[in-house]
Amino acid sequence: MKRQVWGIQVTETSIAAVLVERVGEGFAVAHSVQIPFAEGVIDPNSGACLDVGQLAGALRTLRLAEKIRGPVSLILPEPAYVSRLLRVPPMKPQELTRVIRNELSRYAAYRGTDFLFDYTSTPIGVQLAVYTSSVKRDVLAEYHKVMRRAGLSIALVGDSLQSTARALAEFTGVDVLRRTKEEGPARKLISFVMEEKAVPRQGMPIVGGGVATSGSHSPMLDVGIGMGYVPSTHAALGTHLTIDVRGKLRRARVVKRPIYKRED
Repeated sequence: MKRQVWGIQVTETSIAAVLVERVGEGFAVAHSVQIPFAEGVIDPNSGACLDVGQLAGALRTLRLAEKIRGPVSLILPEPAYVSRLLRVPPMKPQELTRVIRNELSRYAAYRGTDFLFDYTSTPIGVQLAVYTSSVKRDVLAEYHKVMRRAGLSIALVGDSLQSTARALAEFTGVDVLRRTKEEGPARKLISFVMEEKAVPRQGMPIVGGGVATSGSHSPMLDVGIGMGYVPSTHAALGTHLTIDVRGKLRRARVVKRPIYKRED
């Protein structure tokens, strides 16, 4: 089975859909189609989209004509960000920030340059987006909106076909995310209430392969409550859990969010 990726390449005068496929250790363009722009759609200085309607319409035409499915690579004149999946155990935000910075230090492109990063926790790891100083984040956010309007989603942003294809090949989370979409996540985030007197806290183990991500005592319910990741087989509402609270096993139960809803 050939490894193929659709790229959407944006320039000042046109937009193109490019199908890139893996050939040995490299990549080659298998197919491409281009739609020219009128002047004023893309800002030549910042790369920002000045005419959302025309760009979204062109993207929609490409998506339908070429039957583009799944996330695509957006190719801009300037490098914007790369997205990577880090597999790390649950940890405090300060520790996670340190891990992310250590991860970024591995990539020469970010050494000695200014950058910002965002991260999102998922059941299988931390999705990391790195923003370089060369592209304004509001410009990139506008492209995300335009792509969604056209029925497309962005997997990665790069500055050329070569760098984008190479980065996608190195993106360790692609196969995992595809498998997760087909089979469902191995773990799910659940809410729970304690059925015994105990106050759960972040990091406490949940018997069976889970962990509490937060916990406290609810003064309104007068019980311990919390959230955590558990195997998908233990995530159904009403499932009984056992939480290790400071060395003592305490019973809990999976409940629907919000745990407490104020009555009018």
